[in-house]
Amino acid sequence: MSDDLVKRLRVTCICDIYNTPCLAEEECRAAQEAADRIEELEAKLSESEALLAKAVEALGWVKFGGGPRGEGYHEFVCTILAELKGQDDV
Repeated sequence: MSDDLVKRLRVTCICDIYNTPCLAEEECRAAQEAADRIEELEAKLSESEALLAKAVEALGWVKFGGGPRGEGYHEFVCTILAELKGQDDV
């Protein structure tokens, strides 16, 4: 659905906004910026979904006692939590 919306926003203006702007330049620029923002947010959402899947996996291991155990397990969980928080160092 959002791909369709982005496509419609991009073709709203039939002129080449950067080389031969039309009389609706402001509206064309706004449509292009909106399409760019939608794509940016979709990328962030996709990344967040991947991190959430890792968090759910880690929580499942903690709750049900499965998954890797012993050395490295604590570091694994800390790494996932750091990713969720957007931290580079653990």
